[in-house]
Amino acid sequence: MILVKKDVYGLGSNFLRLLDWLWYAKYSGDEVYIDWTENGKDLLSDIFIYKNPDKLIDGKTYNHYVGKFNGLNQNAINNRKRDIYYYDKYKMPNIGVQAGYFYTTPDVYYEKDFALFRNVFHDIYSTKFSPTQKFNNDLLNKTTTVLGVHLRQRSHYCLNHHNGAVAFNDIPLFWANCAKAVYDMFCKSGCEKIYVACDVEDFFICLEKYIKKDLVLKLDYNRLKGDMDWSEGQRDISSIVYNSFLDIFNLSRCDKLICGVSNFSLISLVVNTNLSFELITNLKSMHGA
Repeated sequence: MILVKKDVYGLGSNFLRLLDWLWYAKYSGDEVYIDWTENGKDLLSDIFIYKNPDKLIDGKTYNHYVGKFNGLNQNAINNRKRDIYYYDKYKMPNIGVQAGYFYTTPDVYYEKDFALFRNVFHDIYSTKFSPTQKFNNDLLNKTTTVLGVHLRQRSHYCLNHHNGAVAFNDIPLFWANCAKAVYDMFCKSGCEKIYVACDVEDFFICLEKYIKKDLVLKLDYNRLKGDMDWSEGQRDISSIVYNSFLDIFNLSRCDKLICGVSNFSLISLVVNTNLSFELITNLKSMHGA
C-alpha cells in the first residue's frame, strides 16, 4: 500500500504528486491511502468525494516523502514513462518517482504533446475524485465570456531551479509589468470579463489602472501585501485549501487561461483538458518555485 501524506508546504505540488502516485499505482497494483489530515480534519473532504482503502496497513507503506524508494515496481515506473515519453526529460536528479519539478518547468507547457500529459492526469484525477456538490456547480454563474488569470507572488518565479534565483528584484515594477501584460492579453482575448486568482493585493491595485473593477471577478478574502506567500498569512489551512481549489475550479471553467508556471494553473488545465491557455508575456520563460 502507498501512503500519500500532505506535506506542510506546496499545496498544488502536493496534489499533483498525489496524482503521480495514483498513476504509479495504476501499474503497480498497489492501493493508495490518502492522508491529507491536519489538526484532525481531512482537508479534501469539503472539496472532493473520494474513497480510501478500508484499512491502512502499518509497516507496509511507501511514504512519498521518504528519500529512497526501495522496492518500487520498475515495470510500473517504465509504464509511466511510456504513457508520457518526455516525463523524465524535465525531472531533477535524485527526485525519483516524485518528479516534483516536472510540474514547474516552463518547457513542459511548450511540449508539442503537452495535451498528452493533461489527458493522462485528467483520467487519473477523474477516476479517483468527484467534486462535492458546492464545487460541482458553475461557480462563476457566468453569462459572459471570461478570461482566467492566475498569478503567484513575485518570489515564486525563478530563473532556474538549481539555485532558486529570483528573477524579479523590484517588487512594485514586477506587479506593474504583470498588470500591463494581463491588460494587453485581456484586450486581445475578446473576453468580456476577467477572473483573477491571485493572493497579493498589490496586483489588483496595479490592475485597476487598466481594467474597471466591475469587470474583474475574484474570491472575497483578505489578501497579502508585498511579496508574502499564502503560507505566511494568518488564514487557517482549511480556508487556504478551500479557496485555492475554489480558484482552481473557477479558472478551469473560464473560456481561456493566462498564467505563469504554477502547480495551481496546471491543475486547472488537468481538470479541464479543453481549456486553452497562454503563459503571461513577462513570465514565459520563468520557472515556478
